[in-house]
Amino acid sequence: MGIVRFIKRRLLLFLKFSLKFLSVDKKLVIFGARFGDYYMDNSRYLFEWILLNEQEFQPIWVTKSNAVYRSLKNKGYPVKKFNTIYGTYLLYRAKTAFITNELKDISLREELVPKRLNVIFLGHGKSVKGTRLASKEEALRQKWKKKLSYFRKVVKYSISTSPFIKKLTEDSQGVASVVTGYPRNDQLINPDKEAVKKWDSFCNSHQQFNKTILYAPSWRVNNKKTSFFPFDDFSSDELYEHLEKNKILLLIRPHIKDLQDHPETKKLLQSLTSKSPYIELAVSDDFLDVNDLLPFIDLLITDYSSIYHDYLLLNRPIMFIPYDFEEFSKQNGLVYDYFKDLPGPAVNSFIDFIHYLNMSKNGFDPYKKERKSLSEKIHSYFDDQSCKRVFETFMN
Repeated sequence: MGIVRFIKRRLLLFLKFSLKFLSVDKKLVIFGARFGDYYMDNSRYLFEWILLNEQEFQPIWVTKSNAVYRSLKNKGYPVKKFNTIYGTYLLYRAKTAFITNELKDISLREELVPKRLNVIFLGHGKSVKGTRLASKEEALRQKWKKKLSYFRKVVKYSISTSPFIKKLTEDSQGVASVVTGYPRNDQLINPDKEAVKKWDSFCNSHQQFNKTILYAPSWRVNNKKTSFFPFDDFSSDELYEHLEKNKILLLIRPHIKDLQDHPETKKLLQSLTSKSPYIELAVSDDFLDVNDLLPFIDLLITDYSSIYHDYLLLNRPIMFIPYDFEEFSKQNGLVYDYFKDLPGPAVNSFIDFIHYLNMSKNGFDPYKKERKSLSEKIHSYFDDQSCKRVFETFMN
């Protein structure tokens, strides 16, 4: 095994040495997301914006997924597999690259990403919880410090949504950040035709409804199960009755790992959706990017997810179910005072849950001031020009 590793290391060094003499094409820009497995998030929206608005540049999406490759090919988008020699060649020809998670968004091996490449970390949101280098646990911080060692040498900048988020992003990633807004939030302010068409198609397969609610809790670390409707007085029959009476569509969006790793969660959600036409799952198969869905949501229910930071841009009601706050804050650490800045009610009983649904249905919105306060803290921009700002900042 040691000999195999030695040979692989030598081949890697030879490949890097051979490619470093390639000239850089300043118009060539590569994009990747989520370890090369998905076409989504901030990278996707910026990629499509450049394709539409900046024809003098050559954006290319790179992936290791056959499904993503075929899908983008069918759309006529420029796409290449990065787990090929040509994919590695692109790393050394491109001037700039945009990623959402790690360097493995654009390369099988981090060491193959040349230091001369201007890698920009777009991220996928900054939530209230401490992440990466800002994790509360010392062991976790040290793990990320080691893991991000090469990342911090190659990534030149990250992006953020306000000076407040800029500081949190720098603490978390260990690289400088620039306030531009997130490209994906342009979709919230001004959803494109494809998103509208997808939503209309989704709605046509359901009964008519007056309001749409999205229940989207955060993923728990250490593979801990997320509890849905974690109330001692929860009544599924009463929930069905309330939704039907008021013609409210409740969409539930669990984290994909909650469905993959917790059969009991999957069973519960399937049971709820099978008994009422007013409860549906809105998983990644339906809406891979939640920001394609959020513009059509009247009320968001969540806990600690960064989704509510984005949703603040729409200035619509939010309900919180932080049932495991003590445990969650102890494991993750929180980067600001959660309850002090909470832009909506924190409910801990089903009676309160139904009560706030009724308040929202009747147009009573007592948390406008709190939403405005946190929104101005999280966001510097409230327009649909984040893609343009990112482009002008890093490409011009």
